[in-house]
Amino acid sequence: MQTDTNTVREKVLEEIKSLPDEKLSAVLNFIHSFQLDRQLVNIRPDHATHFAGSWRDMPEEIYNEFIGEITTRRKTAFSRRRNRETDIG
Repeated sequence: MQTDTNTVREKVLEEIKSLPDEKLSAVLNFIHSFQLDRQLVNIRPDHATHFAGSWRDMPEEIYNEFIGEITTRRKTAFSRRRNRETDIG
């Protein structure tokens, strides 16, 4: 299996070497996306819930303002993202 891996690695490197310079950043982003996926898979559930209950002692008025701010920011962020995704030009 190691030989197959080395052969594939060599082929990938040869293909990368033949790419035009303006395509290299896209390839790098693509490779990084695999690394991010691998990191996400390695997140243990206890890490994801580490902050659960952090706002339990927050006064209701401040909590409601906090939730409103998060909602506003998400709408803004996602509306910009949606516009980028539908913009073909």
